[in-house]
Amino acid sequence: MKKIKLFTALLAACLTLTLLPVGALAVDIYIDSPAPEHIWLIPGSGQRFSIVPPFSPANKDNGAEVTWADLSNLVWFGFFLNDEFELPYTDVPKDSWFYPGVCYVYTRSLMDGVSEDTFAPHQTVTRALAWTVLASMNGADTRPSPGELWYERGMNWVVKYQVSDGSNPLDPITREQWVSILWRRAGYPEADVDLSAYSDCAQVSGYAQGAMGWAISIGIIQGSNGQLSPQQPLTRAELASMVLRIVPKPR
Repeated sequence: MKKIKLFTALLAACLTLTLLPVGALAVDIYIDSPAPEHIWLIPGSGQRFSIVPPFSPANKDNGAEVTWADLSNLVWFGFFLNDEFELPYTDVPKDSWFYPGVCYVYTRSLMDGVSEDTFAPHQTVTRALAWTVLASMNGADTRPSPGELWYERGMNWVVKYQVSDGSNPLDPITREQWVSILWRRAGYPEADVDLSAYSDCAQVSGYAQGAMGWAISIGIIQGSNGQLSPQQPLTRAELASMVLRIVPKPR
């Protein structure tokens, strides 16, 4: 067992240094989450890319399984993604900070582009889209039946699980609203984070204080230039990147 782990660790290190595309270096693939083990389980087989399924669930108590999962993720981001995989979107450069996140949501069928060759990374996200992505991440079938609104199943899911009231579906969702929804889904975990370290901390709404602290503590929100921008509408690039960041580390 030790020899296997040593070999895979060395191979993973080599892959990390030599094969990862530039964009993959901008994001931590795994972020520890205080949520229950499978709360952020991403369902599906990755229909568009199935050679090595990224972020396959692993039993955190099985060292060999965890090591293999780590290696699979590095192989996916480093070798297959770099040499064999091409996003269809012309507005998502490989050296962009949001490239890994867009690759992830695309291959897992969590987000589509606004057209066949356009992702629109800087376009704002509606509440309806955020609900639909979260519901899909949790295994819900969000495909509408004839006569249903495209976001109806996602809306019903967030109301059912009491993470949002389902109102104003076509309004933009702000950064603090999104992390608050994630926080509720995670079970309202507490985190000892001093928001005053950010120059715009006074703009964080009262209801979002705990959520923002938790999001910072596990890396979902990282801030920019010392600011959290809590009232700023969430962009599609940010949504894709945050989805990648909340995939739990299987340890």
